[in-house]
Amino acid sequence: MSKSRRSKKLWSRKLLQAAKSEASSVICSDLAPKLDAAEKENVALKAKVLSMLEEPELRIIERNLSTRAAETASKQHLESIKRNFFSNHMSLYCATLPCENYDKLNEALARGDHSWTALTLKLCSSLEVANKLVQSTHGNAGLLLEKVEELEKIIKRGDSAVAAVKAITITSVGDGKPSTGSEHVK
Repeated sequence: MSKSRRSKKLWSRKLLQAAKSEASSVICSDLAPKLDAAEKENVALKAKVLSMLEEPELRIIERNLSTRAAETASKQHLESIKRNFFSNHMSLYCATLPCENYDKLNEALARGDHSWTALTLKLCSSLEVANKLVQSTHGNAGLLLEKVEELEKIIKRGDSAVAAVKAITITSVGDGKPSTGSEHVK
């Protein structure tokens, strides 16, 4: 190979290398802003995905709180029905007991029966039981009032917990608007 050919070949290689280097620097200067924008978009998308992952967890927590509150209310309502049934049954029984004993006492006195003393004692004891029932009813009313007030406090705490979960959901979306979850679905 001749010397001039070699020098032309060498010169061509240098020219090609210079062109490649210039092209890569032009490409790099054009791609740098695009790369920065893509990285920022990637970070924003990661944050959005994380908030979307947290949102179902918050909804599950909110649903569980609601379910527990409903179960508690249902149990308390059932217990209240049972207590009322028992209380009404006992009230009717205790209310009729003195009347029955009074009627038996009057019949015994009318017949001249000597069992009137025992019947008088039964009447007195049934009146005493009725009196205790009335007193316990007043005490139970006070206890029931306390329990109602306690339940109202629990309900208020539950409402504030639900509000806190909603506030967390709103702030996790980031745009300050309430999230329904459907805006994340594409």
